Amino acid sequence: MSVRCGSSNRDGQREPGGQRPEPNRKERRPAVGKRVHGALYVHRDAVPLLDEQQRKAITAAGEIAAAAVAGRPGAGADEWNVIKLEPARPERVTLLVYPRFAETAFPALLESIAVDLAKRSVAVRSFRHSSNPPILHRKELLLPPEHPDRPRFAALTTALEAFGLFADSRRIGLRKRWEELLAMHGIEIVGHEVCRSDRGPCP
Repeated sequence: MSVRCGSSNRDGQREPGGQRPEPNRKERRPAVGKRVHGALYVHRDAVPLLDEQQRKAITAAGEIAAAAVAGRPGAGADEWNVIKLEPARPERVTLLVYPRFAETAFPALLESIAVDLAKRSVAVRSFRHSSNPPILHRKELLLPPEHPDRPRFAALTTALEAFGLFADSRRIGLRKRWEELLAMHGIEIVGHEVCRSDRGPCP
């Protein structure tokens, strides 16, 4: 088993979680999850809705990751809450750690643990000390359809879409550019509500 570790503080290095979900023209849209560049992102709570092969792959990835990073300072292999699956590379499962997923409107990626099931290798990428980490948008799509938080998260997405903030997906994947875009439109996010800071102080 091999383990590679890395970190990122540079702009432009990101997980593609902030991108607009791909239109699914050639295959049926997944019952749960967000597709980005062919990859499927799902929340841990939605794993039971995946097919058996996907669930087994995630279980195996978790076991390999836990053994590989045991004792290493960091978020820990058991703290992941989002999974990235790649249909074109079924042997690859990436476990993503987004702290305060439910509480934060656009959670920042803390750690990425990419597991190669065939090679039983692990590559860890940390954003713990990054001032400009990747952030997650449209997080409602990662949850099960009946999850109680999904309507609240979706309402925020809809409100921001009305301002055109998701029109250019290249500008929203990293925290700094996203915050700059919000400021340009006079918008602050309070909880999961949109506040127009250009019309007066936000609570």
